[in-house]
Order: sequence, then structure tokens, then C-alpha cells
Amino acid sequence: MLSLDSLGRHDDSKKRSIPPFLPYSGGIPLKEKNKKIEENRKLIEDKEKISTELQEAKLKLTEAMGELKQERLKTSIVTTVNMALVKERIERNEEVRNLEERMEQMKVEQMEEMDQMKLEMTPDPSVPTGFWWNTTTKK
Repeated sequence: MLSLDSLGRHDDSKKRSIPPFLPYSGGIPLKEKNKKIEENRKLIEDKEKISTELQEAKLKLTEAMGELKQERLKTSIVTTVNMALVKERIERNEEVRNLEERMEQMKVEQMEEMDQMKLEMTPDPSVPTGFWWNTTTKK
């Protein structure tokens, strides 16, 4: 008859022995375990490096956004100032136009007053002019 050992089965009473050329490491050879540890260490370093770069990028982005906000604020201020200057210039132009109209009106009024004064100074044609009192009383 065949025994259990000949069929490839082990007897539970016998303990498995660890081969002497492989140190016990939970079933994974030490070289592979060290390689995995080194890979994990590199991954952790890469993660830290990427995390640092990400923080720097976030900081630069925040600074850029702050600068952009400042530029927008400056642009807004400049736009507001320019609009105020344009409004002031328009108001000044209106004032100048109003002054010119008033000056023109004053000239017209002055011309009318001068015409009126000329009319008042010119003698009435129905009244004789000159020394008429001397000519009528001759002796």
C-alpha cells in the first residue's frame, strides 16, 4: 500500500523545516523584501517631493491670484478715475458752452442797448435841427 508521504502529503505531526539557504521572512525571500522596502522608501520620498512641489505651486498660485486681484483693483481704480476725468471734462465743456452762449447773449443785448442809445441820441426828424431860432427871427 502507498503511504501518505509517497502521495505528497505531509504528516501533521512532522514540522516543516525552513531551508537553510533562505532566512525566514514570512515566506518572501530577503532580497525581494529589501527590494520592496527600497521601492517603498523611494515612493515615500517621491510622494514627499511631489507634496512639497504641490505646496510650492499652491503658494505661487495664491501669490499670482493676489497679484491678479491687485491688478484688477488697479485697473478698476484707473477706470474709475478715467471715468471721473471724462465726466469732469464733459461738465467743463458744458460750462464753457453755457458761458459762450451767455457771452453771445450779452453781446446781443449790448448791441441792442447801443442801438437804443443811438436811436435816443439821433434827433427826431419831425423836429428841426440846427439854429432854427436864429433864422426865424430876422430883423
